[in-house]
Amino acid sequence: MSAHEQLNEIIPEGCEPPLGYPLSSYGPLCFDGGSCDKVYAWGYKILHHLGEERFNSLGKYGQLICLSMGNWALIVKWLTPEEAVEKYGPITHQQFGPQGGWRSVTYGSTQFTAKELKPSPELENKFSYEKEIIPRRGTLEADNSWVFYRLKEIRRESRFSQEKFAKLLCVTKETVIKWEQ
Repeated sequence: MSAHEQLNEIIPEGCEPPLGYPLSSYGPLCFDGGSCDKVYAWGYKILHHLGEERFNSLGKYGQLICLSMGNWALIVKWLTPEEAVEKYGPITHQQFGPQGGWRSVTYGSTQFTAKELKPSPELENKFSYEKEIIPRRGTLEADNSWVFYRLKEIRRESRFSQEKFAKLLCVTKETVIKWEQ
């Protein structure tokens, strides 16, 4: 049995389908497109047109969302930020736009861009992590910031020492230290 079939068979308590509506079997519906393609919402696809009154009454069982043009679903289970901490690890990084708007959060090594996974201030205060502000695109500051950010990622992924990384890039160790601050 595939993992997808197993997910469809296991319906959490309180997420049972309402009777009398043309719904698919229970399963994953929303995947974070940021960088991980992880599931963050489960529920039922609406299989047929219901009419406005029945459609609105279905909303009392969960949240109705548009998956794509003409395709709607009833979401009955969202991954919460607290569950993301349990499943993927503590908050390790958050990104904000040039005007302070939230962009993404990383739990452990898994980055999410879905606003449903933005941590609450109480949850944020439980962890020490990097907060990054992304400058406007097309500016020298933004281009340099992206380069420095990517260099930090490459060094972290490759596990090079600062000295070895500096030699590879033909820069001084002090430059590498400056990038990492």
